[in-house]
Amino acid sequence: MELSRTINSDKRYYLDENTIENAASFLQTMRVFNDAKIDLYNALYDQKYLVSGPLIDHAYPVFLKEKYKTNDYYNAAIYLAASGSISSQKELKKYYSTTITADLKTRDEKIQTIQEALDKKKAVKNSIRIYRKDGRWVTPYPRCQLKVKGLTIVLFNKTIVKLDEYERSVEADIRKLKTRLALVTEARRRKEKKLENIKNLPPERIVFGGKKLYSEKDTVGITKSAEDNKTSQKALKGNRNFLKNVTRAWHFREGIHQSMETSCVNMMERICLLLA
Repeated sequence: MELSRTINSDKRYYLDENTIENAASFLQTMRVFNDAKIDLYNALYDQKYLVSGPLIDHAYPVFLKEKYKTNDYYNAAIYLAASGSISSQKELKKYYSTTITADLKTRDEKIQTIQEALDKKKAVKNSIRIYRKDGRWVTPYPRCQLKVKGLTIVLFNKTIVKLDEYERSVEADIRKLKTRLALVTEARRRKEKKLENIKNLPPERIVFGGKKLYSEKDTVGITKSAEDNKTSQKALKGNRNFLKNVTRAWHFREGIHQSMETSCVNMMERICLLLA
């Protein structure tokens, strides 16, 4: 299909209005435009990150003209949309890198706080052990307000607790803090690995239309039984939603975003039924 349709770039078109002649053809043009955009995005991705693909040997206008028979006007618009996606991923890498670096700093502070609390609890446990052995109370850490009187211990708020009970409480706190420290440390390790991947690996390819709808569009197991009719309808609906999401917009060189309103769902469903 040769794309030669020209529309006003300063106007928004609604497919439920009688403002477009041959709206089905218009939708088909949108579909081809977005198919070409996705193809060109993948070709640009391969060229940039894998040093492979059709753009190694051909310029993008040649690639588009050979496959989609598009003219230079459409080629420029398609390239703008596809290269914009590549550029946005590059900027997102910078943003994610900055965000994760700040997150790692916060996690380091949290790890330090937990470690300090754990060290204090261990010091208290050690002081109780020394007191039981030698009858000598050693201040666990600087400015610690704990005091021992016989078989009881006086807390910082003047509460008196049996030494055995307090020791069991300290041991429970130590276990909780160790577990908490291990979880936070592991979470930090995963986050640091993610940052390393962001810096050293290419970004994941964009799934146009969304990963969730992409997985739903190929739902199988459609039969004629009444019980499986719901599955059939869900699969068809997933296919419709995915296609509608992929082809929902048309980008022009002038930067105008021509969008379809939800009122054109029936028109999209007709295309989806043809593709099912």
